[in-house]
Amino acid sequence: MAYKKNIAEKKASGTYNVTRERGRANIAPVYDIKHISKPDFLDENAKKIWDFAVSQLSEEHVKSLDFGVFSRWCSLFSDFCQVTQAIQEGGLLVSDEETGTGMMNNLYDSKIKISNALLNLEKQLGFTPITRNSVIVPDKTEDMVNEFMELLK
Repeated sequence: MAYKKNIAEKKASGTYNVTRERGRANIAPVYDIKHISKPDFLDENAKKIWDFAVSQLSEEHVKSLDFGVFSRWCSLFSDFCQVTQAIQEGGLLVSDEETGTGMMNNLYDSKIKISNALLNLEKQLGFTPITRNSVIVPDKTEDMVNEFMELLK
């Protein structure tokens, strides 16, 4: 078996390929979403949703790069609440003025569309139980394991 130089020997001889280490590095930004200010286009309900959601997130979960998706989720969630409230006030079934027959409230279709859009964004952000289980949390002891493996070589 051929002798493999460790990283320290490669650095000393000038043959160390730094791009391999860059590939292994965690490319996620350092800042989580808690360090970002709320966007101006959010209404008051969406700002409350932003504050609540940010207070519930872990540091590794939503990063600053997810700002656009997260702000759209807050805005859509606010719209969902407003449409749901309007449906509750007006009723799910409304009577047609011309025929007098009952028909489904038009806002119900909007509620379904917003709900589907919310579900797609929640999957992207890892808010559903299934996607939360698939989120890979970076192992903070990886450097220690690499140093230990270097000792074994």
